[in-house]
Amino acid sequence: MSDEDEMFYAPHDSLEGLLQRGRGLGALRAAQDPAAAAPYVYGRSRRPCGT
Repeated sequence: MSDEDEMFYAPHDSLEGLLQRGRGLGALRAAQDPAAAAPYVYGRSRRPCGT
């Protein structure tokens, strides 16, 4: 496995971290400010499943 394939989590209280964890609070925060959330949402959707 290369460093490119390794998953790193953002801080648990950041928007990016909440979206990575997929517990729903990230989606609520993203809905409040879609422009700020867009890079994280699109970035996550471009990763293969399981990474």
